[in-house]
Amino acid sequence: MYCYCLIARKRERRPCGVKFIHARARRCALSQALAPPDHRLDQLFPKQHTTGDQFLGIQVTLFDCGDFAIWVYFSHKIFDARSLCTFVSCWASIGKIGEIVEQQPRFDSASIFPPIDPPPSSSVLPEFAAERVVFKVFRFKGSKIELLKAKAKGSGDERPPSRVMAVSALLWMAFVAMDGE
Repeated sequence: MYCYCLIARKRERRPCGVKFIHARARRCALSQALAPPDHRLDQLFPKQHTTGDQFLGIQVTLFDCGDFAIWVYFSHKIFDARSLCTFVSCWASIGKIGEIVEQQPRFDSASIFPPIDPPPSSSVLPEFAAERVVFKVFRFKGSKIELLKAKAKGSGDERPPSRVMAVSALLWMAFVAMDGE
């Protein structure tokens, strides 16, 4: 996994990088830190969270018993939960085997969240039972959505639309065309 957002900021010569804090917890065992919350331990963590230019921060706290704890904070501008897990997993692989294990992010959400079948007709609310209710399911292949995104982008340098925007625009065009008939 590559952190392109951090690389781009380096090219712009803007202050960036990962804030790394090395701390030592004296007279505090890891078992105390893992016990139910004790607000005396709040001093182990940085008081200031990420600022506008700080996207990622890591603190390693060493305990007198030889154990250590790693604390990671991040900006939601860059990381969501899945990308943070991928980042930490890649980082752990580097520490474990000593080499970079490339992990390509997956943007194929259909493989993670497969489409579901429409609800059975018995799930229609009683107040709508007398009316004719029609269920329609439209399934779009990932490759077709990519073609739709490319067509919607055009030839300019503007940012391509998201998958949701591309499909929403297609449906909106269909509704507008249907309304004109």
